Amino acid sequence: SIIQSTISDKYKRPSMETGFHALLNEYVLHVHPIYLTCLLCLKESSQIVSELYHQYDYQYVKYANPGFDLYCVMRPMESHDIYFLENHGVIVSGLDMKYAFEIVHKLNNIAKEYMISKCQLPDFDLSFAEAQSFDDYLFPDAVIFADDLSKREVRAAHNYINIFGTKIGNLRHITCGSVQLLKGLESEQYRRTL
Repeated sequence: SIIQSTISDKYKRPSMETGFHALLNEYVLHVHPIYLTCLLCLKESSQIVSELYHQYDYQYVKYANPGFDLYCVMRPMESHDIYFLENHGVIVSGLDMKYAFEIVHKLNNIAKEYMISKCQLPDFDLSFAEAQSFDDYLFPDAVIFADDLSKREVRAAHNYINIFGTKIGNLRHITCGSVQLLKGLESEQYRRTL
């Protein structure tokens, strides 16, 4: 099976984003696929999303801090299957997990093909964790895990987007206010310990 889940007693409380998950269909995939997240970190992302994904039932969501802020932005929106989260990732919800998984895969492949059409694009891998360090953040997990050397995938993703995003558009960084808020959130401090 391409879809697996794990039940673990490691996590003692629900995700800080349970609020918006409750608004959606039975199955919810909230992920940060590298190529799609790269597009969502561009100042031109709303236009690119409307060009590439016009055939899908989606909502483009302007950046909101994860958790309660994102819930407050999404709560009044009408229901969709796909939510593109600016500088964050994507949410796909549906009545079937396999369907949701396949949609995420398609969305990310469309983003990858778009990026390939714009620049020479190597496949993403963890070697990008060594590329450079950063002070400006592109997505929330980069803020939370920037100093955690065990989270190489986050550093690699941030560096990859930093390098190749500039070849296809203009990067939009998270504001200093959001960075400070994310660093101070108790729920994110808890997540760092997991």
